[in-house]
Amino acid sequence: MKEVRVFHHYFINKCISSLIRGFADYFSTEFFDRTKEIVISTYNKAVQYYKQKQEGDLIKTNVKYPFLSLDPSMDFEPDPQSGRFLWEYPSYVTDYGIRMFYPKIYEDPYVLISVILNRYKGRFDLTAWCSSIYELMDFRTLTFQLFGGQERYIIPKNIGGYLILPNEVVSYTYENPYKAISYTLDWNNYSNCEVLLIKNINQQRMVFPFSLRPYIKLVGLASNNDSYGGPENDLSEYKLTLSCEWECSLPTHLLLYATKEPDITQRYNPLFTDDAARIFLDLDLCYDYYKLGGKDFSYNVSTRKIFYDLGTSKEDNSKWKETEEEMIFYKAFSYVITEEDDTNIHSDSPINFVVQLDQTVEDPFTLVIISKYGEMKRDHHWKVDAEDKSKIIFISFNLDSLKKDDVLWFVFYKAVE
Repeated sequence: MKEVRVFHHYFINKCISSLIRGFADYFSTEFFDRTKEIVISTYNKAVQYYKQKQEGDLIKTNVKYPFLSLDPSMDFEPDPQSGRFLWEYPSYVTDYGIRMFYPKIYEDPYVLISVILNRYKGRFDLTAWCSSIYELMDFRTLTFQLFGGQERYIIPKNIGGYLILPNEVVSYTYENPYKAISYTLDWNNYSNCEVLLIKNINQQRMVFPFSLRPYIKLVGLASNNDSYGGPENDLSEYKLTLSCEWECSLPTHLLLYATKEPDITQRYNPLFTDDAARIFLDLDLCYDYYKLGGKDFSYNVSTRKIFYDLGTSKEDNSKWKETEEEMIFYKAFSYVITEEDDTNIHSDSPINFVVQLDQTVEDPFTLVIISKYGEMKRDHHWKVDAEDKSKIIFISFNLDSLKKDDVLWFVFYKAVE
């Protein structure tokens, strides 16, 4: 049994803001390293900002050239090619992408929380006001040199940011009804998250640090000697405008994957724990046809193949391998669900019920239990009592379909001699 939950983080603006801020840092420090200042805003707001600095009522500030303005367009959308995979959208596929991205937000033996990325693309315009025609020529040449011309992607650098975790993720409680395990997530030992003050919401929140790796390409380059909007808005006679497109994998939502499995019954064979044991195989290749595991309760069931884990030690489960063994029908009897059993199954908190057998079950692999819906799965629907092997414990929370007077068949097999 597994639990898969999708969480949308409502502060994805922090991721996009980190991306835009990273573009501004790159162009102002590494691309145009002569830059004195950069403003992230629309073109008109940037002009207004610099004009206010030049013509302030109290303090007039001389604007130092060159200076930049980055106009981030909000018309971003999923990439037409890379943004169409179904696992990128929780409405189509949920748990497929859970193991695709590293590092994980949280990972312990039972719970895995991962971020899911979707490929987005967008545009921005970068305007550089230059002090002279010579500086404009420098910047124009440098632009072509660093981009390699138009329509060619460059990868500037990794951009760091924080992913704000929803409160529902932080406070998630894991519960395994098979093993009676319940606990809240241990963020200190199983994650790299930290608690920070988020200024735009003025709250202390759990965040996950991430790194973005955007691609940028130049799609247009314009240089002119006339200021935008006429002489009244004149900031500089020389201006260079770069039109760029970007694409980047953004963390769009989170997936929580919790495994809720019982303790699996394993068949232990002491033969392989003896280092001196040697196995000799004398194979005579042939084929034969025989009936497998029929559900004919007239005691004409012939043979059945069972599959179990066979290994070298009980402690090291990694060395266990699946094998099979042919069994022959031994005997069978039926059991009718009682009213008390029905009450236990359908109570608000299902209570396991017990069936007493007239013999002990030393090997659970030799017993098959069948209801009207088919064969019941060992360890998930029933298990042998560890203290009294003549008792079969039925796991009620998985048996909601069973009703009073339903019949269960207990079929025993034994090894072919």
